[in-house]
Amino acid sequence: MNKHTQVIRLVFSNISYLVLSGIIFTSMLILLLYARGFLFFEPFLIFDIPNDMMPSFISILVVSLLTSIVTGISVFQIGMIKTNSKKIGSGIFGSVLGAGSGICTSCSTVGFSIASSFGIAGTTAISFLNDYEIPIRIAAIGVLGITYFSMIKRITTECKIPPKNNNQ
Repeated sequence: MNKHTQVIRLVFSNISYLVLSGIIFTSMLILLLYARGFLFFEPFLIFDIPNDMMPSFISILVVSLLTSIVTGISVFQIGMIKTNSKKIGSGIFGSVLGAGSGICTSCSTVGFSIASSFGIAGTTAISFLNDYEIPIRIAAIGVLGITYFSMIKRITTECKIPPKNNNQ
């Protein structure tokens, strides 16, 4: 069994970390789908993904999943390993960046109100965010991935997880 599987089993064997990650995943997914216009609550509950928006939907799923996993592992590190704040910062930074990049202000009606409030500068910023939505999310996925791997490495070196013998 590799170290990733061992750490995931160690962290999520505690039901509270599993529930926390599930709540974060569900909340982020609903928020991002609503902000992007894939999920509507009025007049009826409608979930619609146009064919040309599939990359955006997949990136929302991946960002939500990675953020929930990284947050669960961060909370595990804080509670069990008692690492100092400098070591914890990378996990929290990765989670915040992933969540922040997933929420695109230009993807909802909020973007239009911001653009009208700030004039040309607001319109330029909204246009930039809208044009580079997928690359921004890919960068967030990269940061979350790096955060995940660094946290796995840190946990395996600090916890000294013994390898599981499959012969027993």
